[in-house]
Amino acid sequence: MDWMLPGVDPSETNDRTVQVPFVAVITFKGDKLQSERIYWDQATVLKQLGLIKLDFVPGKAEATKAADQSAVPSNGLMDRHD
Repeated sequence: MDWMLPGVDPSETNDRTVQVPFVAVITFKGDKLQSERIYWDQATVLKQLGLIKLDFVPGKAEATKAADQSAVPSNGLMDRHD
């Protein structure tokens, strides 16, 4: 993905997949889209693709939790009363 990994040759990633949490902030003016900003942790992307060396995978658990609420335990800071 050129916009996420500018200048990285796809062969460098060895067909790896990436899980990364992101946030999109979209503003409207009237009924028209005015702007869109997408934020993500680039270290999460680079680590999972093997492009940087870290002792942990930042953001992967958060991305998994966002996709499937039961996949990763919650941090327990807030009690849920369903």
